[in-house]
Amino acid sequence: FKNGQYDSSYYYFDKAKLACNPQKNPLQFIYSISNLATIQQNQGDFSGSETTAMEAMPVLETTTNQNSKWNIYTILGNNYLNTFDYDNALYYYNKALDLKTDQYHNTGILNNIALTYMEQEEYHRAIQILYPLTLIKGVSNDAVAYSRVINNLGYCYFKTDNPKALVYLNQALKIRKKNKDDWGLNSSYFHLHFFYAQSNPILAT
Repeated sequence: FKNGQYDSSYYYFDKAKLACNPQKNPLQFIYSISNLATIQQNQGDFSGSETTAMEAMPVLETTTNQNSKWNIYTILGNNYLNTFDYDNALYYYNKALDLKTDQYHNTGILNNIALTYMEQEEYHRAIQILYPLTLIKGVSNDAVAYSRVINNLGYCYFKTDNPKALVYLNQALKIRKKNKDDWGLNSSYFHLHFFYAQSNPILAT
């Protein structure tokens, strides 16, 4: 799964799901569902991922495990975000945020909520979420989380004509290059393209 071997991973997680009794082993069942839905999501099958994740909803009501609930709510939020259903995306992200999880989980959800506002071009609302995250020590000490936050913050500053935009965008890029964060680098280059398309079209191409 982590190596991108989706077909074989999907097969074995599906077998694991079918072998589980949701009443006797709810956490194993939800774990299998989460992985199946994530694989579908990573392959762009957002409708299929939503359908799979929804299979876990009746079982979620029987468990107090916060991380299991967080996983399903986040998967659903991501599916809705990717299909431009922003109201439902925010609904599930906020359900995840209401859970008693750790700072890592909260930071990820708050970033996703900010990203949803960005997609709606509500950049000032996104800034109100993102800037406070940069001041949290646990975030600033996590290269992946911090670069994600400041990259989005930099883009919001760009869209609101704040001169600090390039500082944040370049800082995120530097961190991601250092950590060989290929996925993050794609996002950095994407945001920088739009920044320079306005200020320096030749550099943007």
